[in-house]
Amino acid sequence: MDLEFLPVRPALCVLYISLFVWVSVHVQWVIVSQVVTQLLALVVSTYFSMRLVPALRLRRQHFNWPVARDVLSFGAWNSLGQTAVTLRQTADAPILFWLSTPLQVNAFFLGSYVDTKIREFMTMVWQPTVPALTAMHALGQKERLAAFFIRGCRLSLWMVLFLILPFMVFRNEIWQLYLGTKFETLKDVIPITLLLLSCYIVVYPTAVLTRICTAKGEIRQVTWRLITIHLTNLSLTLLLVGVFRMGALGSAWATSMSVLVLTPPLFWKLSKRMIQFSTRSFFVDSILPGTVPFLVAFGVSETIRRNFLSATIGHTIGGICTSAILYMIVAYLCSHPIDKQDARQVYRSLSRQIRPIA
Repeated sequence: MDLEFLPVRPALCVLYISLFVWVSVHVQWVIVSQVVTQLLALVVSTYFSMRLVPALRLRRQHFNWPVARDVLSFGAWNSLGQTAVTLRQTADAPILFWLSTPLQVNAFFLGSYVDTKIREFMTMVWQPTVPALTAMHALGQKERLAAFFIRGCRLSLWMVLFLILPFMVFRNEIWQLYLGTKFETLKDVIPITLLLLSCYIVVYPTAVLTRICTAKGEIRQVTWRLITIHLTNLSLTLLLVGVFRMGALGSAWATSMSVLVLTPPLFWKLSKRMIQFSTRSFFVDSILPGTVPFLVAFGVSETIRRNFLSATIGHTIGGICTSAILYMIVAYLCSHPIDKQDARQVYRSLSRQIRPIA
């Protein structure tokens, strides 16, 4: 049952008004009202769901301890993995606040903003594939899982490297235009961004591994590796920021070193063991075609930027467009025939959508 059909919003408004009028006007009553209405909606939706679908009712004679143990174990390891990811995303700011200066906190926030948004985007891209991967695993289609992994790694590299290309080439111009007069005091933003984005070359070749492990119910293999990397990152951050006084740059170095050093031995080996693909296919069909467009576009764009462009809005936008077009051309030339067929289908679909507008 969709919770939107329940009278949640009217009940929330009534509770707001009642608490503000009869108790006091304080912000905590907003939180109290939201929690109470959400619990009310959950109770009501559970009641009607059990009425409409009798199979949802709890029956002790149908309780299966082995299945419950597997489900609870999966949920516990998944929660630990999410906690490790949250630790990685949120630990830097309080460490910098306690052991460094507020200026370093701002510098790290700005420098990590691009990395945070790209990771959120990639999570949304691959999350819908879990049901299809679960079906492949249930049907024993190991070859399709391996093919999906190789192709998913290639596409992940294309997407993330395309997104970070402007920030790698036109790093000075973009941040100068964005920060304006504050650029001189926040110069560490540029190396912080470069260090965090440099991790993608080893992270996204195994971008779909977590989804495949989720589909196979083996999330524990991923979780303890994530915990190892993030605890190493936390330890290095405390060392570089607290002992060596490197500030936000030290926090970025800690993240970059822990990811670049530990990801290949932990996750690349796990991928080969779980999905059973050949090493040659992994490098020839995934990493090589996934990184060549970026390397070519980066080299050509960096040469153009150094010799022909100035730090103006027009030149920066023109340079970004040129590098993007060059990247797409090289990616198409390096792509697999299946990818080229998909690219043609996308082009035809876009053409049909644009033609009526024109």
